[in-house]
Amino acid sequence: MTTLPSVVDWTTYFQPPPPAHPHILAVAYDLYREGQNYRGLIEKLEALGAIRIQQSLWWTAVTMEPLQFRQLLLPFADYNDSLMVMKVTSFAGHEMRPDIHAWIQRHAIAAGMTLTAA
Repeated sequence: MTTLPSVVDWTTYFQPPPPAHPHILAVAYDLYREGQNYRGLIEKLEALGAIRIQQSLWWTAVTMEPLQFRQLLLPFADYNDSLMVMKVTSFAGHEMRPDIHAWIQRHAIAAGMTLTAA
């Protein structure tokens, strides 16, 4: 006869399914103190597969929610820095580098976004 544990962690059995496709998250930051080093944050973003869209704006395609992704970046920010992670659902761009345009096309379609030609 099998005995069940007296306390069952139901979250083990009823986890929500992961998204069918990755989200595109935008990460923006400002390190306010003069002379601060962005290197650690940049290396972490690169390690997580992000692409730099503008000077301090990155996009990444992940199955994490913005809050989860922000938690990965917090160790690289000081108490006075600004860090924002947002889910991208649509966009309009102008004069993007070819590598950025290709990345957006590849990942936006996988994330279920519709692209319109300008």
